[in-house]
Amino acid sequence: MLITNGSRKEFAYELEGFMSRLPSDVLLQDATTQELLNEFFKQRESAVLFGKLLKARFGGGGGNIAWEVKEQGYISQVEYELLQVLVDYLDSTFTLIQSGWHFIKHDLDKLAESIGETFPKSETDYFLALLQENWDIRFRECVQGQTFKRDAFEKTTKAARAFYWSLDSNSLATLKSQVSRDASGIRLFYFEFAFHTAVRHCCDDETLKDKLKILINNLAKLSDLVLKACRDERKPNPPKQIISYKWENGERYTRTQGGWKLL
Repeated sequence: MLITNGSRKEFAYELEGFMSRLPSDVLLQDATTQELLNEFFKQRESAVLFGKLLKARFGGGGGNIAWEVKEQGYISQVEYELLQVLVDYLDSTFTLIQSGWHFIKHDLDKLAESIGETFPKSETDYFLALLQENWDIRFRECVQGQTFKRDAFEKTTKAARAFYWSLDSNSLATLKSQVSRDASGIRLFYFEFAFHTAVRHCCDDETLKDKLKILINNLAKLSDLVLKACRDERKPNPPKQIISYKWENGERYTRTQGGWKLL
């Protein structure tokens, strides 16, 4: 389905409504502690905000909601910048999916036939499935038990940043080799399937190659901002926006000099 200006605006309102229901309601049954229940609705607030930002980006109006939230003192300058780049990233992800949909659908149909699964039939439904997977996985990881260590996260982000900024239109072989190495550790199926498919076919379609480069550029910018936020945590009076934490038995712990502390 071709997304015209009119249908893109309609999709903008659909996006806002869809995001307001993430994480999926069915996951509420896994919120077996007050801390998990609080986390579920915290993540839903985040999804609602992104829904408004995406609605505006896709032509549904609403202005720059992130600026208003920053001016009201709810988020910092770094968080504001991160929100802007995250919306750029999601927008460029959709544009990549739309541009390469003929390739993605072909490979998706082959996969569906081989494993007996059903997948989205249009690029808009595919993008909605990608968003749902992203927000649902974030909450499931809290339920299942997740450990986040800032130092390890910063190290991984540095490596990703170096890789993204090293890419140019003449280094697709490097990108293909990276995709091959990462293929076994898929966490976000819908994003990675679209990304990997675009990498495999971008040499056949210059437009798709351009969209891929825009997405990679946004990933590089996102890495820059995340690293800046990590560096800020080492200042004398850190903002404590990126802290080490873990989820265990439905409770959230933060890391202190003496070990893990229950919030």
